[in-house]
Amino acid sequence: MKRLIISLMAFMTAMVPITAEETIDIEQLVVEFSSGETVAIDLQDSPVLSFSADTLVATSPGIELRYPIQQIAQYYFTTVQREVTGITQVVNSSSASEQPTPEISDGKAGFSGLKVGSKVVVYTIDGRVVTTVKAQEDGTASVDLNGLGSGIFILQTSGASFKINHK
Repeated sequence: MKRLIISLMAFMTAMVPITAEETIDIEQLVVEFSSGETVAIDLQDSPVLSFSADTLVATSPGIELRYPIQQIAQYYFTTVQREVTGITQVVNSSSASEQPTPEISDGKAGFSGLKVGSKVVVYTIDGRVVTTVKAQEDGTASVDLNGLGSGIFILQTSGASFKINHK
């Protein structure tokens, strides 16, 4: 009798979905560079897009992204679907001044605003470490993307992570 009850409970548990997958639409600004890199900026946080001299500047809470206009091949708006994780808010303990500021130009990703000696680690999409660069005394670091080949890479600093598509 116990075996029957346990079997029925296991069967009923298997029939109940464990998670409900829900998706939401996210508007993005996609910037494609002449070097082949692609950057997608989510518009759900209402970033401020502006031009400063010869640079496209995208500013949202906690981060500022700068891209040289002469390196931009094209840009467009698109909608992507993402799964809802159930996490409503992520608390960021670091201040905006501690956030790195990436700039992609001529196949290189430059970072400023890093702590001296902190690392910029480049991962492949499957989690392998490709290269690691330490920040210099002025808080900058430069990662040469040309030697990585094509693919999707994650650039991780102590304060943020950035996904790039290097072609």
